[in-house]
Amino acid sequence: MGLFSRQPVENLERRGAVRTSVRLTSMLTYGGTSVGCTVRNISATGAAILLPDGKDVPDEVTLVIVGKPEKRPAQVVWRMSPLIALRFKPN
Repeated sequence: MGLFSRQPVENLERRGAVRTSVRLTSMLTYGGTSVGCTVRNISATGAAILLPDGKDVPDEVTLVIVGKPEKRPAQVVWRMSPLIALRFKPN
């Protein structure tokens, strides 16, 4: 195999669960603040959200999807403006 050999995509995936592409209106809450965002993909273990000005978001947040009853405490894993990746905390 050469240096640039192709590997199947599934061998490159490092997430613990398969994510589903979505477009869900949501809120991030932290320290008494709520900020609107859009969930772009989600799985049982985490999500990627679109938040144009996410630089002031702390590392610990709660994700609330509009119209859904549950609140998902999460940790910010990475930030690549305007995207932020979240890992959900165990219940």
